[in-house]
Amino acid sequence: MAGALKQHRGLKIRSGLVGDGYLDLLDSGALDTATPDACLTALVVGCSSLYAALSHDSVLGFAPANRLVEPIPGSPLMAINSAIEVALCGQVSAELLGGRYVGAVGAQTDYFRAARRSEGGLAILAIPATTGRDALSEHLGL
Repeated sequence: MAGALKQHRGLKIRSGLVGDGYLDLLDSGALDTATPDACLTALVVGCSSLYAALSHDSVLGFAPANRLVEPIPGSPLMAINSAIEVALCGQVSAELLGGRYVGAVGAQTDYFRAARRSEGGLAILAIPATTGRDALSEHLGL
């Protein structure tokens, strides 16, 4: 996802977890580096280059989870979360698959609520495709 956002400017981060994609956003100039606390996380997991950059980087700060889901005045919050499956009645599974935990309990609901409270915010649920690209293209007539 970070690769798709590299051409943007002035992005702010509110995420429970930041990984290697953060470096791509920082290096491309996509992040708001001028505003204090524009980029906040609770946890960082990634390669040694990420940890080395953080020791010299004053852009990314750390905050408790309740602060991460507070809308930023004047900035729409785009909450992007993943799911494993969605039931026909709209129930979303983000942690369980076949009765087995495959992910950690997260703050998906909190981020979606924050996006709704944010003026111009948007909650996006990303799910894996169940069909190949060729079948989808054929279905869409592409």
